[in-house]
Amino acid sequence: MLPSKRYEPEFVNLDDNNNSQCIAIKLIGTQKTILEIGTSTGYVSKILKEYDNIIYGVEIDVDAGNIARNYCQMMIIGDVETLELEKFLNKNFFDVILCGDIIEHLKNTSVFLQKLKQFLKPDGYLVVSIPNFCHGDVILNILLGDFHYTPQGLLDQTHIHFFGLKNIYEDFSNCGYEIHNLHRVIIDVGSTELKVNEEKIHPKLLEFVKSLPDSNVFQYVFTAHPTSEGIENPINDVDLATITEKFIEESHLELRLAIAELLQIVNQKERANLQLVADLQILKSKLMNCYLSVRIFRKCMKILQQYTPMDTKRGAFLNLITFWGNIYYYDGAKMFLKRAKPLIIPFFLKMLK
Repeated sequence: MLPSKRYEPEFVNLDDNNNSQCIAIKLIGTQKTILEIGTSTGYVSKILKEYDNIIYGVEIDVDAGNIARNYCQMMIIGDVETLELEKFLNKNFFDVILCGDIIEHLKNTSVFLQKLKQFLKPDGYLVVSIPNFCHGDVILNILLGDFHYTPQGLLDQTHIHFFGLKNIYEDFSNCGYEIHNLHRVIIDVGSTELKVNEEKIHPKLLEFVKSLPDSNVFQYVFTAHPTSEGIENPINDVDLATITEKFIEESHLELRLAIAELLQIVNQKERANLQLVADLQILKSKLMNCYLSVRIFRKCMKILQQYTPMDTKRGAFLNLITFWGNIYYYDGAKMFLKRAKPLIIPFFLKMLK
């Protein structure tokens, strides 16, 4: 790919509301006079022109600017920070100035933002997109001790300044702009060009980073309107202590819910097993009665050998010992008497009181 086309996408899907160019085009609208800073090859300029807008362009790359010239009323080639734009442009002339992923490339953003005001109509505004340095993938790389630039993306090798949402509001407010129509372009943690090997990250740490505010925001897109009034930054400092406490509580809650669910399953199984044991005892009693009715004592013995009576109130074990004796199976009676011995003494002591 030619260097002049390094930022040019294959196409701009105007139905994709999670695309910065699409959002910017919709924030601009139609029938506007637009100054586009950083046109690249004019892939956005072309669409804006098709929407019945008039575009004036500024581009630092000569080859890219010459391509974009086809869609612009005027093309100015040069560095926007050093160009004397007032020699080329009229004051109070533009409805919109588009700064798509430009601010982060500038050496002095404050001077640049102040300089643009003179070219806006009284009701004019900026349309701006800026990558989010506080994306979760950047945070995870830093936690791993890795800060590396990439050809494009969040840590583009040509980026000079880096912004979180709080910094964006502060810088624009300090330059006399009020931010409106804030949009977020979402790319999940682990899905950017900076994604890390999740096997190197503890699952809870990964989950915590994902829980941080705007950790999945790739870009912010918004309008900025000049104002002479003092502007209070609506973005508060991130209360990391509260976020951490909430994360821990939710993690514990998740564990408690899992334990409660498992206990419920265990209790259900235990109740089911107890019911099965009770049903089995009833069936065995019925079966033994059948054997007794036809005097098949050998089968009765097998059933009784598996039984240990626990009902001392009714003397069930004595009845069973007596039964063994009545059928002349004295060895069985002795064996059963030995098994029931722990219950006999307390039973007789209770009878003697």
